[in-house]
Amino acid sequence: TDIFGNPVDDAPLVWTADPALPDFGEGRFRPDAEGRYTLTVTVDGPTHEDRVLTASAEVLVDAGGPAISCVQPALGAMVRRGGDLRFEGRVADQAGLASLSVDGREVPVAADGSFSVPVQPRWGVNVHDVTARDAVGNANSTFCAYFAADNYLGEATPLDDAIQLQLLQGAIDDGAPDRPLTSLTDLLRRVVDSPGLVTTIDQTLRAQNPVVPNECRQRVLGVCVFRLGAEYRGLRVRGPNTLSATLVDGGLRVRARLERMELDVKMLGTVGNSGTISASFISVDLTFAVELRNGRPNVRLRTTNSVQVGSLSSDFSGFLTGALLDLVFSAFEGTIRREVVGALTDFLEDEIDSLLSDVLSGLDLAALGLAFEVPALAGRPPFELSLGLGFSTLSATPRRLAIGISTLANGPTGQGAPSAGVPLSAGPVRLELEPNGTVGAAVHVGLINQLLHRLWRAGFFHFADASGLLGDLPAGASLSLQVLAPPAVEGLGDGAEVRLHLGPAVGTLQIPGVFDDPLQLIL
Repeated sequence: TDIFGNPVDDAPLVWTADPALPDFGEGRFRPDAEGRYTLTVTVDGPTHEDRVLTASAEVLVDAGGPAISCVQPALGAMVRRGGDLRFEGRVADQAGLASLSVDGREVPVAADGSFSVPVQPRWGVNVHDVTARDAVGNANSTFCAYFAADNYLGEATPLDDAIQLQLLQGAIDDGAPDRPLTSLTDLLRRVVDSPGLVTTIDQTLRAQNPVVPNECRQRVLGVCVFRLGAEYRGLRVRGPNTLSATLVDGGLRVRARLERMELDVKMLGTVGNSGTISASFISVDLTFAVELRNGRPNVRLRTTNSVQVGSLSSDFSGFLTGALLDLVFSAFEGTIRREVVGALTDFLEDEIDSLLSDVLSGLDLAALGLAFEVPALAGRPPFELSLGLGFSTLSATPRRLAIGISTLANGPTGQGAPSAGVPLSAGPVRLELEPNGTVGAAVHVGLINQLLHRLWRAGFFHFADASGLLGDLPAGASLSLQVLAPPAVEGLGDGAEVRLHLGPAVGTLQIPGVFDDPLQLIL
């Protein structure tokens, strides 16, 4: 106005903003960011008495509620459980903060905008709702999410006993006969009844020849008039043989009985008689330790519980009686008790070891560890994974033979985000599979988490272009999405069910004409 109070509409004016702002006309400014700005207008030109005519006003630019950020644990972090965890964050607003709550509970805020509250994380994805209100009534809310577990398994560390097979007593020995083959002992019975056992004993006995050395047995006037020796020539096992196996703590108890064994004997020296020495039966009661050695199944003799040899008899042609017969008979009796029983014991140990190793190796863990493809989402090519397998435990109780198999998931590396490892479930850790008669199996929940973690590491949950997940989007629209923490499952109840934990995820959405600048997403 002039000195008389009349408006001066055409007075030249100069407008400024502090901090500086772009203008789009006289007295018009476009703020690019929140903040407090001082707008000043000054008359540019002659004034009454050269006075400086100016006026200022402070303007608050507030785009909405307070800005909230997660500090510790960071969004998508992986932490260990164990007592209280300090959940920390930061909040800021140009208008000043009026209140802040975490999970509905009021929380004090420090002068620098930081806040902290103790929380007790549960296993899996934890989500905390944070709501803040500024001094002019604008509110904002967000969530902070992280993953918590009691223990993590290293990405390159096998998970022991990820798969557990249980062979019950019926799978070890369901009794005679051995047809059809329904147990491990059925296989062993066929081996005992095969020529292999007879060949083993035969070779052992032939190595003892001559069983009775061919020596002078009678002299007359210093001249040898009678020489006698004996050697083994062959054998037959008439049978029927019996075999049984029973699970015990730490191993397997095997009872074997060979019926009616006949040894052919040939006399040497002065007489050339032939004959037979027969044992009504030979039985052994042995306990074998069943264990892993250098990652492979191993069977070794632990104890010899008992050895029995039935009545012995002889039948020789020609004339052989008295002390000479006793000499031959006692020599072969000792041979039977020592060498035949030893050969039988060694044969059983070798065959049980071989049989059990072959059966377990028949699982062909290397072959089971074949690569497999996982179909990808959003039109991407499939992901190739493989599962490395190995024996981790082998133990026996009177109830079952337990076989533990370790697993290690392998695959490509599509993203290098940090990870604490594979989360191990705090709930039921085994998913019991429906038993099939005498065989049972269980799968460790950690195996599922190994595979999920490997998929995450391969980039399965990382979408540079996720527009296909939302169906039809406008032309030119784009969506990216990335799951920050590896998904995992936890066992529930009695282990028959699992719960999947997935998230948090971040992404950007851009739709030309709607969102010219990418819209940041947190899911």
